[in-house]
Amino acid sequence: MEEHSREPAKKALGDALRERGWVDDVGNADFATFYRACNEQNPGWSVKHLARMINGGRTLQPKAIELMAELLEIEPNYFREYRLFQLGEDFKEFPELEEQYYRQIKADAMRLRMGKQEAKTAHPMKNPLAKKPSRKSRRQAEQ
Repeated sequence: MEEHSREPAKKALGDALRERGWVDDVGNADFATFYRACNEQNPGWSVKHLARMINGGRTLQPKAIELMAELLEIEPNYFREYRLFQLGEDFKEFPELEEQYYRQIKADAMRLRMGKQEAKTAHPMKNPLAKKPSRKSRRQAEQ
């Protein structure tokens, strides 16, 4: 299993559940059984509330991620949302970090966005929105 997931919480949790053997009879991630186990470990988190947090209907709380990670025997920072929470806390505690890294992060994000745009235009066949050439233009291209 990877040290960190880049996936949203639900996908990351599903991957971790399958990796750790929390699966149903057909091999799908068994979210319901896992949520019940979390509730048994900490009755403050109801099964319904945990499901809503993972599905995006409620704010995913760092304490809930910590509980789930403990049951899965993984680090909480496996989850992208937890890492973002930690960064936010660090920026709150040390404003100079925000000042120092804000411009760098924005510049890197801009570079990555531009790279994505270039990749879309450079590979029109890989871009499902790109207009495919007509047969006539294909024949003309061959000549």
